[in-house]
Amino acid sequence: MIKFVIATHGYFAKGLKMSTEFIMGKQKNLYAICAYTSECKDFPRTIQEILNNSQKDKIIFGTDIAGGSVNNELQKIVASDDRLHLIAGINLPFILEFLTSTESDLSKRINESITASRKSIINFDEFINKPSTIKGDGFDSF
Repeated sequence: MIKFVIATHGYFAKGLKMSTEFIMGKQKNLYAICAYTSECKDFPRTIQEILNNSQKDKIIFGTDIAGGSVNNELQKIVASDDRLHLIAGINLPFILEFLTSTESDLSKRINESITASRKSIINFDEFINKPSTIKGDGFDSF
């Protein structure tokens, strides 16, 4: 089984989980950890509880920012276990792509989700008052 754990500073994780489930419905293997809040005052202990309850599962951890305390704490843990994977800069397009992917190769699935995530960041100022040059690119109505 693959579990997806969104772990962020504050309540961002909860918002991403709620938005994902608003779009896709309830997800049984999607978890949110709101680190350093009243819901999760002891982040390392919370992670250890998840690991203890998931000894045979693969776990994808998605964090808000590389170099942040949440990501740094998880780097130490993920480095020693091949079942665990860590993605920094998590966003809704990444999660949706990952959860809807049918790719069986986990590494490829993660990388395809990262690509989809990057493609979803668009500066729409570049499209204002400029005709679309590609027919059917999705921007021809702007």
